Amino acid sequence: MKRINKIFEKCIDNKIIRVRLDDLNFHPELEKAFKIDDEVKERIKDDIKTNGNNTKAHPIHIFRMNGKWYVSDGHTRVTVLRELGGFTYVWAQVHVFSSISEALCHTMASQFTRRNEKDADLLSRYLLLREQTKNGKKLTADELASKLNKSRRGIFKLQEVVSKATKSQIESIKAGASINSIYQEIKKQEAEEAGEVATEEQPSTSTPTTPKPSKPIKSTYQDGYFAGIRYALDSIASGKTPADLLAELDA
Repeated sequence: MKRINKIFEKCIDNKIIRVRLDDLNFHPELEKAFKIDDEVKERIKDDIKTNGNNTKAHPIHIFRMNGKWYVSDGHTRVTVLRELGGFTYVWAQVHVFSSISEALCHTMASQFTRRNEKDADLLSRYLLLREQTKNGKKLTADELASKLNKSRRGIFKLQEVVSKATKSQIESIKAGASINSIYQEIKKQEAEEAGEVATEEQPSTSTPTTPKPSKPIKSTYQDGYFAGIRYALDSIASGKTPADLLAELDA
């Protein structure tokens, strides 16, 4: 059975077929990711009213999973065709996806060619792609660069932001901040932290000075004691006897 499925997938991959409108399904995860814009919907409705079903010239994109056809790109047109009524078939390009995540990434990539992608979209695509595997291994930087339409350096920068950014920084990207601005914030913070560490660990380059020994503080008693000794010595040298000095003390 698996072999038959492989042969079937190989035969239908990228083929454009006609499929019944009633056979198409919307997957909840894809609906959530690609919400229908009311303004775009009304514009498409006016176009179909005027020019009819244009899916032969511009087919929608579908894939098969668990025996059902799902829309990967073209939710708005399918919705409009159903609301207007009178349409039985649409033309669709078939894709073979191994998972819903792969379908999401493919649709995001195709939409990138039709509009300017925001960094929030790029972040979402990256977070999905980094979970994908090829032959049991995670995608390489080159493979990510190819799928995301970015340079290898851009991928490394994106990887660094995702691995080092705080939760609030990630949320700010989703809210509209640029990936580069968050990258610069991270680098600035790292430089400041590195500077603080260097300041704390760097030895002083100045020659240490040996503190001078402080002079002993003489008390009033010591001053008088030394003065008395000097007086006694000077007196003896001038001819006085110890008896004379004792007599002076007694006086």
